[in-house]
Amino acid sequence: MRHFATAPSPFIDMADQGAAFRLRSAILMLGNQCADAEESVEMFDEEQQLLRSEPKDMPSVFKRARRGQMHARSLVFAVDNFIKMIEAMIKDQAAPAAALRTTLDSFIAAVPGATALRNSLHHIEDRARRIGSGGRTIAQTGGAPAGFSVPPGTQVMFIGSNISNDVIFCTAGNGQTVELEVSDNTVRLMAQTLQEVVDAFKWKSPSTPLRIPS
Repeated sequence: MRHFATAPSPFIDMADQGAAFRLRSAILMLGNQCADAEESVEMFDEEQQLLRSEPKDMPSVFKRARRGQMHARSLVFAVDNFIKMIEAMIKDQAAPAAALRTTLDSFIAAVPGATALRNSLHHIEDRARRIGSGGRTIAQTGGAPAGFSVPPGTQVMFIGSNISNDVIFCTAGNGQTVELEVSDNTVRLMAQTLQEVVDAFKWKSPSTPLRIPS
């Protein structure tokens, strides 16, 4: 893995050993989401490169495009899992909730559409029928990301995995278009956030540093 966080010790310094083990496990799971995200971006990039370089027969183009969409979706789910795991940690009474909340808020601000994007990808059966959050009908829709042309005033529902350059996007439950950059920038941001989570805890006396993900 090219992107990772480092703890000064393998163990959290906490009187409640059960809580220490529980929170350490949660941090390791965050590392797993970073690893999944990095692999997803690498495989997405590989498919995009092949899509540009291989002969442009329709079966090959369709196959490469579908595979790229699959890897982009994997990134979305890794980012959403990452967010949900930190939210769960914040609710743990033994965790430094204030510091984790600040860290999470900064991360969400940098990827504001991630959870809404994940929800729409997971509920295409609703979006295909213009059903949004809370079962409400989506009457108005938002625009498209940069590089994707839509005629002015056109109401378009982007259902499922839509790709424009290195962005995956779709229509969210509120009718707005949400997106996530499928690139190293997103993975780097996850790793930086993970490091902030690690730094929010007190670790036992420095010994062998713990690399997350390993």
